[in-house]
Order: sequence, then structure tokens, then C-alpha cells
Amino acid sequence: MAVAAIPRFRAGLDVSGAWVMLVLSMACAAEAAPSGQGPLVEARRFLAEGRQEDAAAVLDGWLRGHPDDPAALVERARAEFDAARSQDFYRRALRASPTGPTAPVALNGIAEFSLASGSPANAERLARQIVDGFPSSPQAPWATLLVGRARLVSGDAEGAIGEVQPLLDARDPVLRGAAVPVWAQACLAGGRAADAIPVLSAPAWASDAGILALLAEAYAATGQPARADEACARAADAREAFAANSLSGAR
Repeated sequence: MAVAAIPRFRAGLDVSGAWVMLVLSMACAAEAAPSGQGPLVEARRFLAEGRQEDAAAVLDGWLRGHPDDPAALVERARAEFDAARSQDFYRRALRASPTGPTAPVALNGIAEFSLASGSPANAERLARQIVDGFPSSPQAPWATLLVGRARLVSGDAEGAIGEVQPLLDARDPVLRGAAVPVWAQACLAGGRAADAIPVLSAPAWASDAGILALLAEAYAATGQPARADEACARAADAREAFAANSLSGAR
């Protein structure tokens, strides 16, 4: 039965996992306001191209002369492969500018590490600092999503639903796409699979393998095995298509 394949797809939807980190990394890049210095512009270009080592080298050179540049410290954290070491750069950025535009980015980086390290309560505390202290920041709705993810990891499915549900109507399609699977997992964990089906079956997610896998699980949980099998098969097709497109693009 195809439903048995659901956990394989769900593995990519861990609310404390790398898929959310990737989306938030993109958000952080937009939030850290460009300062105009050539080295920072170059480093951001390297990061956008996936050249972290090159970005780190440029930023290390810049930071030797500007050790308290918060924008450079944030970018250096993003360029760091060692997650624990990246926290040092985020903390330095926060000390250098506790109320500036890079502060919510630094707080988010520390909060993400806390969640990934198994400390959802600390992650939620830091995320709420962003929401309460920087309500007009573009990072604030992402921090709200982080609060919901922390609640879900803590086992508070209803709390997670309450935090994330308003984000389902976000104007930003990237934020909306990140919120839907978190909210759906909270619905599934809270015994509200039927509530998740109308959202997960929307045409906007027709080619999203992860969301289709959650739809399959929601159908299975509501006693609709045939629809669960169909959704699981569509998820498999979507994942294969994504892999094929990725290989084609890499050539």
C-alpha cells in the first residue's frame, strides 16, 4: 500500500530540520540590509552561488579591519559550516547592534540553533523577542513561524496551530509555503487531520512533494485509503520531477 511510504516523505518536513533553515536563510539574507561595502556585496554574491568558503574568506578579511560590523558578522555566520561556531558570529552581531536591523536576524540564527539542538523553549523565547521587540521587521512573521515550530516540537499541537494559522494567508508565497506544512503537521498531531485536507489539497500545492505526502497522511488518518494512495503516488511523481529538474539545471 502506498501509504506506507509516507514516513519517507515526511522525513524532509521535520519542523526543526534543514528545509526550514534553507528558507529562513533566504529570509535572513533579505533582512540583513546591504551596507554598500564591496566585500559584503561580494560575499553575499558568493553565498547566493553556494560558495560558502569563498564568502568566508572575503568576510574574514573584512572583519579583521571591521570586527564589530554587525552586517558582516551576520553574513559570516551564514557562511560558516560549523553550526556551533556560527552562533559565535550571531552573538557578536547581536552585541555589536542589539537594536539595529541585523538584531532580529542574529536572534533568529541563535533561535534556530536552539531548536535544532533540542531546546524548543529557548527557541520560542528568542523568537518572541523578535516578534515583540521588532514587530515591523520582515523577520517578525518568520519568528512567529518559529514559535509555532517550537510549540509543535514541545508537543503543544494546538498552540502551534494557533501561532501558525494566520500565516496561511501571508502575502509572501515563500512564507506561506513554509507555514503550510508546519500547520498541517500540527493538525495531524492534534487529531485534526480533516481540517488540514482542504488546505493541503489546494491547487497551489499540486506539485509539492512534501505537502502531498502530508495530504496522503491526512487522508489515511480520516479513513480514506484510496485517496491516500493517490496523494502518495502524486508525491512520488513530484519528487522525481523535482530531482530530474535539479539534475537538468546542474548541467
